[in-house]
Amino acid sequence: MTAPTLAPVSVRALARITRLDRDYILRRIAGIEPAGKRAGHAVFNLADVLPALCRPGTAGGEGPVDVSLLSPADRRHHFDAELKALELRRRAGELCELDEVMQLYATTIAVFAEQMRSVPDILERKAGITPKQAETAEEAIDTQLEELRGRLMRRFGK
Repeated sequence: MTAPTLAPVSVRALARITRLDRDYILRRIAGIEPAGKRAGHAVFNLADVLPALCRPGTAGGEGPVDVSLLSPADRRHHFDAELKALELRRRAGELCELDEVMQLYATTIAVFAEQMRSVPDILERKAGITPKQAETAEEAIDTQLEELRGRLMRRFGK
């Protein structure tokens, strides 16, 4: 007696059958060729996807989803989940806006530059360097600060 042949199933049906999250399923079966399409959605043979769903591992450890293999609806669900995950990370303080980071860098560099520009005066008062030596130190510091500014501008594209 031969085993019955089962019709290919969609990711939604897999989620319903296995009681697993759709995004988890999508991550686990990424790279598996669909058996075809039904109503515009990819469908998979159970024999192809069950080993991927049953192998040991965690939901986040399978690598990125190949979005090109997803149907438009699954692609939308995938990106909605990604946006929600980013928003949660932002709320938890793990992420911040680029403008906030740039403002912090600007403030930090301004404070650093102010402190560095006071070094020649300190050396003149405390170490007894000549005004000419203090001027040379000031020029060297200004050159280095300008180099730092240029590197940061190139790095951040501003």
